[in-house]
Amino acid sequence: MNANALAARRLRAAALFARGRSRAEVARRLRVSRTTAGAWHLAWSSGGAAALAPRPPGRRARVDVAALAASAGELLRGPRAAGLPGARWSLKTLALWLERRTGARLHPGHIWKLLRRAGWSLPSLRAVSGGSFAFVVDPDGNPILLRDV
Repeated sequence: MNANALAARRLRAAALFARGRSRAEVARRLRVSRTTAGAWHLAWSSGGAAALAPRPPGRRARVDVAALAASAGELLRGPRAAGLPGARWSLKTLALWLERRTGARLHPGHIWKLLRRAGWSLPSLRAVSGGSFAFVVDPDGNPILLRDV
């Protein structure tokens, strides 16, 4: 079954529950296990049909990219201004900064992906993975990461 058919089946289950049908009857009619019908009933009873609606695939992001993009000024001031050691940023200090701000612990190797999604222009991972770097703004106001400044 494709995703649309699965969603339609869950919504049929919600309609049956709303008409007072038992979990066992819903399981029989929709050809699912009683365990599945029970899980659907639990979700439906706490959140209605909306609780059985499809959700976007994948895990929710631990760091809000929009909030990171809004923090550009703090990154431009450097790690010392953020209360971190060193005069230049490294992937480790950025990971520590993010953990302090958001509570999310990220591997330093994933930081560059997050910065790119936030709209920062970055060199390749190989160029950034070791050593230090600084954030600057180009004449058009776009944030850029520079290596070994």
